[in-house]
Amino acid sequence: MTGVSPAVGCSLRVRKDIQLFEADDGFMTTTRECATEVDMSPSFRLRPIMRQGTASSVPETWTHYRSVDDARAGAKHMYHDDRVLRIMLVMDGAGTFVDWIER
Repeated sequence: MTGVSPAVGCSLRVRKDIQLFEADDGFMTTTRECATEVDMSPSFRLRPIMRQGTASSVPETWTHYRSVDDARAGAKHMYHDDRVLRIMLVMDGAGTFVDWIER
């Protein structure tokens, strides 16, 4: 994947192609990675601070949001769970802090 380096928080989808070639002792396989789609728009995630339990039980934790406004709408649903104390908005990928979303 030379020449492709997405910005922090952007997604890169990679497809693996399997090439078969015949050698003297039979078939051998090699894999080659090809960048098929690069999405340079930033995506965001919500990281809740929980009173009790783990954040993995909250569905909005696993959602990728395309904009800050979409993430804020997801946080509104996340606050319906009384175990959620605060929500941190981060960029997807490296997890760079963006903002705290209060109730």
